[in-house]
Amino acid sequence: DVKHVQLDSMGYLQCWPLISTGQYFLGSHLCEITLKFFTSNYKDSADHLTFLYKFGSFLKINEFIEFRERLNNSLHYSAVTVEKMLLEIFLSSSHQTTLQLIEQMSVNPEHESIKFTSLEDNRDLDLCWTSDPEIRQLSKELIKTSFEHDIDLLQVRSLTLRVLCGSAQITNNDIVQNGNVENDKVKVKEPFNALENVYQQLSSMSNYILEKKYHKLPKNVINAPTDSRLFYLLEIPYLQFLKALVSALMSVYTSKQEKLSDFESSPVNKLSQAISLLSTESKSVDHTQMGSRCRILNLLTLIVEMVSFACLVCGICVDIVKPCTGSQLKKGKKKKNPMSSVHGKKVAPERESVQVKSVQDLLIVTNSALQDLETCVSFIEDKWREPLSCENDISNLMGMLSLEDVGLSNVRKVEKTMLDSYQLSLSEIHHILNVKTKYLSELQL
Repeated sequence: DVKHVQLDSMGYLQCWPLISTGQYFLGSHLCEITLKFFTSNYKDSADHLTFLYKFGSFLKINEFIEFRERLNNSLHYSAVTVEKMLLEIFLSSSHQTTLQLIEQMSVNPEHESIKFTSLEDNRDLDLCWTSDPEIRQLSKELIKTSFEHDIDLLQVRSLTLRVLCGSAQITNNDIVQNGNVENDKVKVKEPFNALENVYQQLSSMSNYILEKKYHKLPKNVINAPTDSRLFYLLEIPYLQFLKALVSALMSVYTSKQEKLSDFESSPVNKLSQAISLLSTESKSVDHTQMGSRCRILNLLTLIVEMVSFACLVCGICVDIVKPCTGSQLKKGKKKKNPMSSVHGKKVAPERESVQVKSVQDLLIVTNSALQDLETCVSFIEDKWREPLSCENDISNLMGMLSLEDVGLSNVRKVEKTMLDSYQLSLSEIHHILNVKTKYLSELQL
């Protein structure tokens, strides 16, 4: 049906604004509906091809195959698939639930499953008709630029997902079994090597994205798509934070004492830097302007993701050092072997204590950063109770020309709807932060 195909052609107008402005649960539901359409389309198309062959409509067979492949290679399909899995990870309420979700995703950290060179741009960008002069029309060059932005964003998001899955897999109990130390060393090697490999990919991608010069689409082109979320991602140390987080995890895992002394400050410093940037901007902008609110929401949702990823890595670090705490409790009973085994690695007792102390410090500073973000969100929420500035809004000006009060009444209804939407977004963000506070409190050493 046409309405189902519009989940692909018009999905960019629905999915991304919901996710980037904090409407997580509605966005997750829409992603689920969209994925069902794409998967069922590929399965049902076999029946259509059978009927075409049966009734001799051979010329239509190629058209159906091309249409099926165009949908299957849709950029929107790949992006929704990745975003749905990322949403599941950072909406998760506990560490064990998160690990189970990641295990069910069956994501290979080392290998990219998306064929970026084959992706199709199925967006319907002719929805908004305009009589502007040609210089202010949406050109093929602008469409291509927008598509390239979305491709690069998808590469970052897909790699982020693989990094998180690779991080979670290094403590997989099905792979790592304490007991025979030599066997454990062999079994441990695979997931850690996979994490090292994906970390190198993250470093390369980060350098490429940060060095590339991106240009936003001109604002005077009315029917142009909105700016990619990639631009907001580049304004904060998102990629640098992700790199520091994985580096810290690998330091804990390999028990490198020279890095353990300061590893806890690096990723959380990046997180605190992003929160500080948001706090400074929220205190300096005019909150009665819709553009300011949209920008703050986009930055805020990315920082909430950073907090969620930090909570996941904190849980993984706790899982890594738990054998250390157990060995410290029993060291009085076992005096023959001064070296204990952590995931197949022999660790000296003095290094164990440094390792455990570092993870404890990481939990403390992450929780502190989370509370700072909660304070910032509360400040924004108070500011956004103020009405929007509509003095120069065209609908308001047209309403003032009317002899009746209908125009102004409609403006007030639209404004109330928008204010309710802002409050719903902040309410969901508050809920996520409360869930992550509880998430951290359940991580015990």
